[in-house]
Amino acid sequence: MPAPKNHFKWPEKLHVICWKDNLNWKDSEDVAHSWGDLLAADTGLKLHTAGEFDSVDRYRWLGHLKLFDLTVAAAVETRRMLGAEGRFCVRDGGPFAVRIAWVHSRGNSGFIVRGDSHLRTPYDIKPGTRINRLVFFGSQKVVDGLLAWAGVSHDDIIWVDVGSWEENSQAVVEGRSDIAFAYPNTPSVYQAEENPKGLGWLELNAAADPEGARRFRKIDPVFTFAPMHTGVPSAIGHWGVTGINFEQTRADVDPGLVYHLAKWFNENHPRFKDRHPVNRFRTLGTLMEGLRYTFLPCHDGLVSYLKDLGFWSKAHELRQRQNREIVDGYAAAYLECMRMADDSKIWVARESEEWVKFWNDYKKSHLTEIKPFDDLPVATG
Repeated sequence: MPAPKNHFKWPEKLHVICWKDNLNWKDSEDVAHSWGDLLAADTGLKLHTAGEFDSVDRYRWLGHLKLFDLTVAAAVETRRMLGAEGRFCVRDGGPFAVRIAWVHSRGNSGFIVRGDSHLRTPYDIKPGTRINRLVFFGSQKVVDGLLAWAGVSHDDIIWVDVGSWEENSQAVVEGRSDIAFAYPNTPSVYQAEENPKGLGWLELNAAADPEGARRFRKIDPVFTFAPMHTGVPSAIGHWGVTGINFEQTRADVDPGLVYHLAKWFNENHPRFKDRHPVNRFRTLGTLMEGLRYTFLPCHDGLVSYLKDLGFWSKAHELRQRQNREIVDGYAAAYLECMRMADDSKIWVARESEEWVKFWNDYKKSHLTEIKPFDDLPVATG
């Protein structure tokens, strides 16, 4: 690998595609500018940001069209992209050689109920409970995990179809449904919190009920559980599903850019950590914690920087090879599978049941499941 730290010149522009809700406030462009404006002042580059709530488009623009250099996504979104699940199952929406550039935040999510609801734990869910079906999200694994914890059959639930994050929260507020999976720091949840009855959260206390949590993670292994720490006041301190979110890029992005971005983030954290609440997690310590479990490989530029710091161990190198095989294997397999489908005159589109089945059968036969590791194989010293 060439040394990306030598003879580096910052680009004229850094392009960041941010996640945002389908409302016009509290979106993550504010996060990007909280550090990006300082970076621009230091280096002379121009920060270009855009916002999009559709994860399929954000990943398409980053990985396939190469219009942006960075984006952020939770592990569940990344897994769905790599597995071409749901709406990702299109010709230019599936897996690509995604890489970690730095750490973005420590995320949390959970299941909202209206404030006057009697539902407070998974075991309060009974046959006839109304739960939102996220038809726009394309994956129900997190909800199926909740039902596994509760010990309730999918067929015993009354499903309420919702078409957006805003409708997802409002269905609970309006009393059309009892439970919805939600992110507590999104605009739609802040808006829902303002209703006269407020919001409540199902308590996913894995410490008190490890067997229930085990059943959940058998269905959806991406998540871990801890008290929520960001978002609407009603969420703080209640147990939800948590994880570390990474700034993501492509393998073919300039190693020098990623090296110097990582160096700048690490050395300038005291300057921007108070400019947005999520920035307190954008640290080397949070990054190294996340690398213990993630299925995502680091970008070569980040690896080079961590080696210079003395934070890259033999264990990290072993895991890096594993993760590259997983991610790049999915990207290569998806391309090959589409070409096989073309040869068989199968329409490659998310609307094509024949194609979706063809791809899913191929995954089961040729690829391993994407899920976090339990830990690094040896000490990370």
